[in-house]
Amino acid sequence: MIRSLVTFAKILAQLPEKKKRIAKDPNAQIRFAVEHKILPSKLTADPIYVITSIISEKGEYINSFFKNIYRQNKLDEAYAPSDFDVSVPYELSGANVVKIEMPEKNLFPSLCKRIYIAYSTHFTKYIYITVEAIADNKLKLGSWIDGEHEEYGVIENNEEEMIKSVIEDEEIAEGKYSNAIEKLMADTSPNPNGILTDPEQIAKHTQAFTNALMQVNKYKQEGKRDEALKLIRAVIRTEAVIYSDTPDVEHHCFRTAFDVLLYANLYHPCNPKTNEKKQFSAMQVDLSAAYLIYGAMMLEKEQFDKAIDILWKAVEANPVNVQLMFALADAYKGKNYYKSFYEIIKTAHLCAVNKVDIARIYRNFALYYIQMKEIAAHVRKGAMAYLKQQYKVVTMVFIVLAIIFAFMAYVLKVQNPWVPFAFLTGGLFSGLAGFFGMKTATYASARTANGARTGLDKGLKIAFRSGAVMGLVVVGLGLLDIAIWFIVLNAVYEGEATALVTITTTMLTFGMGASTQALFARVGGGIYTKAADVGADLVGKVEANIPEDDPRNPATIADNVGDNVGDVAGMGADLYESYCGSILSTAALGATAFAMNGDMQLRAVIAPMIIAAIGIFLSLIGIFLVRTKEGATMKELLSALGLGTNVSAVLIAVATFAILYLLGIENWLGLSFSVISGLAAGVIIGQATEYYTSQSYKPTQEIAEASQTGPATVIIKGIGTGMISTMVPVVTISVAIMLSYLCANGFDMSLSAKSISTGLYGIGIAAVGMLSTLGITLATDAYGPIADNAGGNAEMSGLGKEVRERTDALDALGNTTAATGKGFAIGSAALTALALLASYIEEIKIAMIRAVENGKQYFDSAGEVFDPTNASTIDFINFFQVNLINPKVLVGAFIGAMAAFLFCGLTMGAVGRAAESMVQEVRRQFREIKGILEGKATPDYGRCVEISTQSAQREMIIPSLLAIVIPIVVGVVLGVAGVLGLLTGGLAAGFTLAVFMSNSGGAWDNAKKMIEEGHFGGKGSDNHKSTIVGDTVGDPFKDTSGPSLNILIKLMSMVSIVMAGLTIALL
Repeated sequence: MIRSLVTFAKILAQLPEKKKRIAKDPNAQIRFAVEHKILPSKLTADPIYVITSIISEKGEYINSFFKNIYRQNKLDEAYAPSDFDVSVPYELSGANVVKIEMPEKNLFPSLCKRIYIAYSTHFTKYIYITVEAIADNKLKLGSWIDGEHEEYGVIENNEEEMIKSVIEDEEIAEGKYSNAIEKLMADTSPNPNGILTDPEQIAKHTQAFTNALMQVNKYKQEGKRDEALKLIRAVIRTEAVIYSDTPDVEHHCFRTAFDVLLYANLYHPCNPKTNEKKQFSAMQVDLSAAYLIYGAMMLEKEQFDKAIDILWKAVEANPVNVQLMFALADAYKGKNYYKSFYEIIKTAHLCAVNKVDIARIYRNFALYYIQMKEIAAHVRKGAMAYLKQQYKVVTMVFIVLAIIFAFMAYVLKVQNPWVPFAFLTGGLFSGLAGFFGMKTATYASARTANGARTGLDKGLKIAFRSGAVMGLVVVGLGLLDIAIWFIVLNAVYEGEATALVTITTTMLTFGMGASTQALFARVGGGIYTKAADVGADLVGKVEANIPEDDPRNPATIADNVGDNVGDVAGMGADLYESYCGSILSTAALGATAFAMNGDMQLRAVIAPMIIAAIGIFLSLIGIFLVRTKEGATMKELLSALGLGTNVSAVLIAVATFAILYLLGIENWLGLSFSVISGLAAGVIIGQATEYYTSQSYKPTQEIAEASQTGPATVIIKGIGTGMISTMVPVVTISVAIMLSYLCANGFDMSLSAKSISTGLYGIGIAAVGMLSTLGITLATDAYGPIADNAGGNAEMSGLGKEVRERTDALDALGNTTAATGKGFAIGSAALTALALLASYIEEIKIAMIRAVENGKQYFDSAGEVFDPTNASTIDFINFFQVNLINPKVLVGAFIGAMAAFLFCGLTMGAVGRAAESMVQEVRRQFREIKGILEGKATPDYGRCVEISTQSAQREMIIPSLLAIVIPIVVGVVLGVAGVLGLLTGGLAAGFTLAVFMSNSGGAWDNAKKMIEEGHFGGKGSDNHKSTIVGDTVGDPFKDTSGPSLNILIKLMSMVSIVMAGLTIALL
């Protein structure tokens, strides 16, 4: 039905505009499908039944086809049996002819006015002839033979004479074809069971069959291809009538006794009703040889679809013949259907016995694996090309900013002289984290797809452990960078009274480089991946109705590249920055909190570094605990990942007590519970995210259910779910902040200098505790895009159905783990940003001390001189009047909240513009590159990759620079009070908005996955298309704007810290 409508659409494209408008009537489309597809295909499948049914039932039989389609599509029936006038068979040129007069109603161009079916006495030869309406009230003659359409031109004079000519040309009448067919048909009427029984008759028939095939080969050698095709089709039609299967008996043309034995052991099927083994009877002729000749001729003409149909019949006639399977595999290869190619070669492997065949099978396996490797290489090459281009743009931005920082440090003297270098190294290591993550993921996806062939557990292990490599690389790079800077700065400032305070606050500025690079990576990667994803989904899945990751979709490679540049490189740089930011800000707060006790100060500074380092080793234990079983449900898969993550979290919690106790740090027990509060917050946020985004739970199930009323309700339900889902993370982070603060300062609510400084250190170390499991947490996050790419590789490489089912299960799990990872990243960003906010006060203090040493004086609101040297955090809060009565604070808070929404709007707008370009390009390719949808032409993947790359590079600049410019402008205009308001408002609004966007997007995505698993109509249904729309809306939510917000709130803090000297200089 669908193919008929596509053919009809092609015919419409050639008609005048007026006729196009008329022929859009659904009645005309249905009529076209019945006349040009359904009835001819039924006739080809069973000519005897169809012809006798038309003769006996007349209009009732013809109308039954229309009735079924109208009822399936819930349309009013347009025809009645009396509308079809069937003439009793009459003879024409020695053949029997049935004439069907079609209704005048809905008779538009390309539809049939009359249909003739001419057939021979034994029903061995037949032709379906159409008299079709065309423009200017004229008629033309056409025919369908074995599914192939042929046109004979406009009917100028006598219609019946033209039909006679066609019948004679096609030699439908008995005895009119050739000597070969005459002999084949002589005395071969089958008995009621469909088998020839007389030995003499069998011998004659077998010889006639052999002679007919020899005649076909002779025609081919003489270059008479049309004659060869006519003869081989006639041979096949003759034999198909003699050997027709029944529910109890199958007919096969086995060549040896070994073939019979092999078939009986491998395939021997049962009767579906009785469940008893079917009988199988040997054909007296090798019909598979006839099919092979016909299929080979179709392969030569590159009619791969036709060749596949014919060669399948050959394989059905002899299901253990390896040569037939090789021919069928070649037909699949011609269509680039490597999935089916692989499956048929795998079947041949079961049946092959000689060395030559086995060698050919392994060569074909090698071809398949080369194809799979080439697809992975396309994705890897595209990802690296994008990363290279992005790093060029980011390098230019970094050079400009480094020059500005150098000017501020060495000319204006308002900044630490180490800032330009720390900024550059932070960006370098953040970029390396993304680069190594990308390398790992692009190699791992092909290995995961290959592992999924063996089983679900192997696919899960490869994907998860590959993600773990990235996680361990990120934390390893972070600690390496921190250690190098600590050693260098410690050597430079050794012996100074405030050495540790200076060292830690200086190291904080390295975080700005990491944050800047992370934001460019997240925003650019997010725009890239979602432009490709939206284009691939909207045009490929919704409009063209082809599967996800289908190689016919021009945006498929770009989509798979995007999974890596957005969800791997961007996410790696993001969490690297969070990881380093939490350690550095906590170290700075520790140096301040214990400034009066040098020995304790050093312990407070190194404590977060040691906890993070031990966390790496304990994460390894959790990584190796992740395993599952074949056929595991989504809950079981989530439990498998949860086991590893939770075991690592428990081990780190226990280790924290030991670390802080052995360090002998003041209030080690309270600080240990601060770490526990951070760990617990991370676990709770992860579980809450899983609940709101996994199809195993009610919220996502309700979104899938809402698809029954259209895409609008899917979107409404998803937005509502995302909003509700913010409650648990916000409450959890709030409780974690209070607990970590109070546990660290001994539940002292006095707001004394000591109480506040140790409390803030507790909040910082809670962030370190949350991120101490980053080795395994990042593994669960990086696992998502690896599994997604593995599914794409499986689809494009043509792996089997069971492999795609396994990769789909891994991908659905990856959607939830990615959402959980994003929730974790946002939660850790909130704690890190709060610690950075406290560190900002310390940076302001150092800038003011530097200014005082240069001769500047500060006066408080009472007109008294303010000495920053010994001032506490409360003193600075009072000096700058950071309270809700101060309009600068309020204005800053409003700007911070606005910045989060403005940033989201800009990034979503960027995705929208890039996606529009992608949608137009995919539509253009489907329209202009003929044969893409039929698998006969290769799409221009490179153009789609280019569009995504250019759009991402162009669109990422303004949103990313906005995060740098806003804190500077607010600091210059509103001063320190305005900046603190900005950071507070940005943190509150950004955190809540990020959770909402991430969870909404994840829930929409998994609601789509739930329907693809077979719920609510399954793939291709209207409900599925509704959830695709929801998923498309959610794509920039969860993969561009949402994840970028956590970098935004940290980057604004980092910029404020780096620009603290400038802010103070302008006081």
